[in-house]
Amino acid sequence: RFDLSGEISRSDNLDTDARRDLAEAELGYTATDYSLTTGLRQVRDKYDDGEEKNSTQGLMGGHYKLSDRLTLNAAHEQSLGGDNDNEDFPTRTLVGADYRLTAATSLFAEHEWARGEEISAERTRFGLKTSPWSGATLSSTLEQISEEEGARMFALFGMKQSLQLSSRWSTDISLDHGRTVRGEGARDFDKDTPDAIGS
Repeated sequence: RFDLSGEISRSDNLDTDARRDLAEAELGYTATDYSLTTGLRQVRDKYDDGEEKNSTQGLMGGHYKLSDRLTLNAAHEQSLGGDNDNEDFPTRTLVGADYRLTAATSLFAEHEWARGEEISAERTRFGLKTSPWSGATLSSTLEQISEEEGARMFALFGMKQSLQLSSRWSTDISLDHGRTVRGEGARDFDKDTPDAIGS
């Protein structure tokens, strides 16, 4: 089955007068044991002092189900044409695996590399995800973020609850914590939003 999705959005930060324009299109194919996706993304952030941070990216990814319990997945976002200075959208690669212990609980492992003009980070995550009741997801993760000066390891805990308000409306409530490693020249589009890498 083929699926085509797209997004065009404009976000204005009323506190900082920063503006983000995003356009994205993605084509996906889903089969019984695997899925593939490919797409394009253009992001432009403009700040109140006139500075711009842009990223133009080619997107690709997929997953493959090796057995009823083990699934492998990978994704890559490649910046194109020298546009790689938006800290929220650097060139990044992720590989991972999920192992299902029970119908509601699975182990997962991921490794991610991110490279941009003002960001250089690697992240390794191991953890457990479970859905104890309908719409709920609990996760416990051991995570390591590496940089040239060394590595930091810490534990994370996440909670998410999806609520179906009606046949057309639903809402999600979540709690997460994360950190990232960035260069001194990095800029936040929204300081109240967690970083895209390391969160």
